[in-house]
Amino acid sequence: MLGVTSLTVGSNPSTSAKFNDMKIFNTVFFSKKKVALGDGHVTQYTFFENKNFGGIWLYSWGHVGNQVRMHSHAFSSYCFTLKGSYIQDVLDENGIRRENVSNLFRPRYLPKNYVHRIVDAQPNTWTCVFFGKWSPYWFEYFEDTKTWVKYTWNRKVVDKIVDVSYNEIKDLLNL
Repeated sequence: MLGVTSLTVGSNPSTSAKFNDMKIFNTVFFSKKKVALGDGHVTQYTFFENKNFGGIWLYSWGHVGNQVRMHSHAFSSYCFTLKGSYIQDVLDENGIRRENVSNLFRPRYLPKNYVHRIVDAQPNTWTCVFFGKWSPYWFEYFEDTKTWVKYTWNRKVVDKIVDVSYNEIKDLLNL
């Protein structure tokens, strides 16, 4: 499967930047897209991504705010803050805690059951993520409704689980 498609970034096609998204054997090379985080976003640069192997992303942080959902990942990863810092909420068996991520060039291991949301970021913050093979599922948690949403690839909803704590669902997070 060899193909090159055009990827439009932004809501207005006449003013949005266009980038090539090269895909060879189900591996994406050298793409760029905006990823929504509440009423803000990060720009994700993909060096390569293959769900059966892993990949490398570089993030440039724009305005981030009002992110109501927390999320796990379909993969475990190592993250490096290259410039700036950000604040995140982390959910674990003890509840939600806030942490400032600012250790430059220090690897942080994030297992796939790591549940977090980005609260704020310094302007011009950059991070690099090395991630492994994707599992079939990951979750989002909506604190206001105490709802867990289980997704599979391409953000397809598989299940919704209501009024369940982190401790009750943590085994599912390791799928």
